[in-house]
Amino acid sequence: NWTYGGTGTNDLHVTSGSLSYTGLATSVGNSVTNGGAGLGVRRLFGTSVSNGVIYFSALFRINDLGYGAWDGLSAYAGALCAPDNVSFKLGVMVKSNSPSGYVCGVQKSGTGATTTFGTTEYHAGDTVLLVGKYDFTLSPDTVSLWLNPDSSLFGATSGPTNGFISVNTGTDASAIDRFNIRQN
Repeated sequence: NWTYGGTGTNDLHVTSGSLSYTGLATSVGNSVTNGGAGLGVRRLFGTSVSNGVIYFSALFRINDLGYGAWDGLSAYAGALCAPDNVSFKLGVMVKSNSPSGYVCGVQKSGTGATTTFGTTEYHAGDTVLLVGKYDFTLSPDTVSLWLNPDSSLFGATSGPTNGFISVNTGTDASAIDRFNIRQN
């Protein structure tokens, strides 16, 4: 269920081994790397979600901050997307925070969208556990992002009530059916 979109070179590479995070079960399989200028990669769910709450989790690492190639402005790293392939309904954002670091944030897309950034600075080589939540049950829909949540919260029957950043500005999703790994 992986598909590609956009133009340019397919610079996604499957790499032996996986990222790890203390408190998570050992990952199986491989990880992927990309050079940042190629196609977008999408994991299709096989069905659309249009109500309730949907979560994703991913281990994320920037190996090179790309000075000279990345201008350091806010950019998508990944997103839960609508079936139209262009509406990033829960976007994981990154932006430069210093000459050697970056911060992560969350954003909905559409008219009036704003981004909320966390305050923790990460550096090249840091592995960050991202846990995203799109909540259709609130009005307006709300998106939340946990960055390196405490492992004591793993496996709970309900989501944590604090320790996340969130935003509800932007256009609500009618459906979500994919996760997009952004490569720009």
